[in-house]
Amino acid sequence: MEAEKIIDDLCLIDNVVVNYSQGRRRGLTDEETEDRALKAVSMAIEILARAGGCKMIKFVVHGRPVPKARPRLGVHGRKAYVYTPPETKEYEKLVGWVAKCAGCKPLKGPIAVKLHLFLRGRSGDVDNYCKSILDGLNGVAYEDDDQVVELQVRKYKVKRKEEERVEIEIRMVLREC
Repeated sequence: MEAEKIIDDLCLIDNVVVNYSQGRRRGLTDEETEDRALKAVSMAIEILARAGGCKMIKFVVHGRPVPKARPRLGVHGRKAYVYTPPETKEYEKLVGWVAKCAGCKPLKGPIAVKLHLFLRGRSGDVDNYCKSILDGLNGVAYEDDDQVVELQVRKYKVKRKEEERVEIEIRMVLREC
């Protein structure tokens, strides 16, 4: 069983059933037995997290995902310039802020990203949605989007506008031994 799965399973523990008779055989009081058992579970979670280097975060950006639009050409006086359309920039900022609020900190090393897009009506190309989301996570969930070595995307149709969202899962890729 890989470390990430063990950590996830240990986090499911809400109430540990302590073996008091085993503690008494060791000469411990019930209170000491309980303390040691709870400390052992906490330490196991910490050790596995450090050893496995497992880090994963999931969060949801509510509202219709915005695909990355093509850069636009603007002219100011005699100078031409290229800019990202405001709607795309705002969505990238929103993705970054939601990630920060969810506790994202830039990870180092290879990253895997899962995106579940929930869209109503006509929708664009999946790759354009990915670009705006990954750019929004740049510097927030990872240092640079070239760290993304695995990307899974799925698009779902929804009936109501309120259901539109993107569910994002980011995790470090565990190196094989």
